[in-house]
Amino acid sequence: MLRKFAIPMAVGVGAALTVFAMPAQSMEKKMAVADARLLAAGCFNCHGPAGESQGHIDEINDISADKMVKKMKEFREGKASTIMGRIAKGFSDAELMALAAHIEALNK
Repeated sequence: MLRKFAIPMAVGVGAALTVFAMPAQSMEKKMAVADARLLAAGCFNCHGPAGESQGHIDEINDISADKMVKKMKEFREGKASTIMGRIAKGFSDAELMALAAHIEALNK
């Protein structure tokens, strides 16, 4: 009976060790890319579906990824910020890049 579980357990432990042995930056970047769609969903709550605002909040569907990352970093630093400053502080640089690339790709 123990033999049935030995190989799957060894494979599972090996996979877990491989993930935890990855450099933090590499792991963070992979997670950010995988989660870009989820991160963007938060943006769309205020900025509208696919970044097309339905009201007085700026649209984000027509700006480049580079410009979006620059703007989010400015918000994070406290420049010209309202609620966006608090929101931007919650993102790593890798998440900002993945998020901006995802939104830019939606609108091409």
